[in-house]
Amino acid sequence: MKRFLSYLYRKRKRVFLATMTLINFVAANQKYYAFNLLSVFIMVFWSVILISNMQTDINDNEK
Repeated sequence: MKRFLSYLYRKRKRVFLATMTLINFVAANQKYYAFNLLSVFIMVFWSVILISNMQTDINDNEK
């Protein structure tokens, strides 16, 4: 399990894109506006966290 989690951490950009694509497909097939709005909120929130985390990693590597 630890190996798998470290693999996901290394490939987090691809995992992020795959998850966002899946959420978009699910949201596109829903009739309910609230679910679509929730999925967009999750995407934006997660992307902000992920981008800031990657920026922190880049800054840490430069030191």
